[in-house]
Amino acid sequence: MPNINIEDEASAELGFTIDDDHELDYENSRAFYLYLISKNADLLSGCNTVMNECYTGIELKTRKKKEAARKVVRRIVIALYKEWENDQTKFLSISLNNNDWAVNGRYGKLGLSAKQLSRALYKMNQNGFIHFHLADQQHNPEGRKQSRIIALPKLIQTIHQANVAGNLIQNRIRSDSKRYEVQPNRPRIILKNNDKQIVKIRRMPTAVAESERLLDRYQIILDTTEIINPETGIIQTPYDKFQYRVFSRNSFNYNGRVHGGFWQTIRKEFRPQILLDEMPTVEVDIKATFPVIIYHVLGIDYWQQFLDIPQAEMYKADPYYLEGYTDRDVYGNDFRGVLKVVFNSAINTSNSGVNLGWLTTLIRHKHLPSLLAKTPPAITPEAAEVISREAPVFIKKFINERHPMLRKYYFNEANGLQAMHVESNVVLKVIEVFTNLNKPILTIFDSFIVRIEDDNLLKETIVNSYWSVTGFTPYLV
Repeated sequence: MPNINIEDEASAELGFTIDDDHELDYENSRAFYLYLISKNADLLSGCNTVMNECYTGIELKTRKKKEAARKVVRRIVIALYKEWENDQTKFLSISLNNNDWAVNGRYGKLGLSAKQLSRALYKMNQNGFIHFHLADQQHNPEGRKQSRIIALPKLIQTIHQANVAGNLIQNRIRSDSKRYEVQPNRPRIILKNNDKQIVKIRRMPTAVAESERLLDRYQIILDTTEIINPETGIIQTPYDKFQYRVFSRNSFNYNGRVHGGFWQTIRKEFRPQILLDEMPTVEVDIKATFPVIIYHVLGIDYWQQFLDIPQAEMYKADPYYLEGYTDRDVYGNDFRGVLKVVFNSAINTSNSGVNLGWLTTLIRHKHLPSLLAKTPPAITPEAAEVISREAPVFIKKFINERHPMLRKYYFNEANGLQAMHVESNVVLKVIEVFTNLNKPILTIFDSFIVRIEDDNLLKETIVNSYWSVTGFTPYLV
């Protein structure tokens, strides 16, 4: 593929540009949007313009050929424009492996082939609409070669029709709350095998089928609720709010967490700014769900033992508390965040646990670098240096001393997946109450966002739901 150079006065506003000195960060990417469609007239008009410039008259001569070209161009252009709205520097990654696009492959339901997609990407690259990086190495544990694509200014200009009448078209697209919709056959329930690959569901347990119907009803409320992403200022569409459950290890008893929704991915400091139909919200969190649910499995009410502790010392009841670390005036919160990662990693792996060096490696080479790479960084370099230096000591101390009753539950992935399943059942019961009352609610695994007027209702619902699933009372924050 040739390098593409674009010189345009409006390129700064239009997005990504490439020149000979540009350092391309292909790791700054997200997965290609699956099941994404749009009925927005401006977007579809832009897709048609791109198609007519990239394909010859002969290639579009018959209705069948034209429909095939239109289908693949729409898939690419709409996905690229959506990402351009969110982050103009981020690539979309996509596999061009034939097996992935086969009928039974992970992209099979999209009705495209790797050959169709590759041809369209090549044509759009040649005509200056996109930058297309054909993968030359594997980028993931499954061994797939993930290619990268990103919108260039010409593509954005084409959709905006060269900014006719100022920003009229861009504003018109952005104000359309339904500009991105979900392809009708997108599954609500996903089952993955031991290799974390999606497998075909042959029969669904009654409880899972009921949760699928609940999520369908819940989706209607979300789709009719106006929600603006406070991090980007963009109104969210049905695609951005789609909810689904993911089960693991070929079992409907493992995992089952509810995923989907931008509110699960934005930075925590932005959550208080979320409005539901322009109404302020409140977030309520079930404190330390993971370790506490493991205690429940043992028949122990974790919080009961702290009933007589003075409120000023209640911080010591935190399952992620470690004396000498999380109680420091400096970096205390940073240590707590790391210890949460340590616990969740230990409870969600089948590593023997004899040598804890792998946890030190995880913190030093994966967790801390990812925090430092965020914009803005989620941790200071000074804190990262202190944590990295002291990791071998506090990890061993935490694993061996903080929760001695849980020691035999560490390093068995099934325990973590079962805890997720319990948590998911609590969440579904909370969702059911709010759905039956036709009230919006957003879930972030073990925390919930509702309108301020529903604060007391939410707290009561969480306590009742938690009790009905576990037989214990949660600690809410």
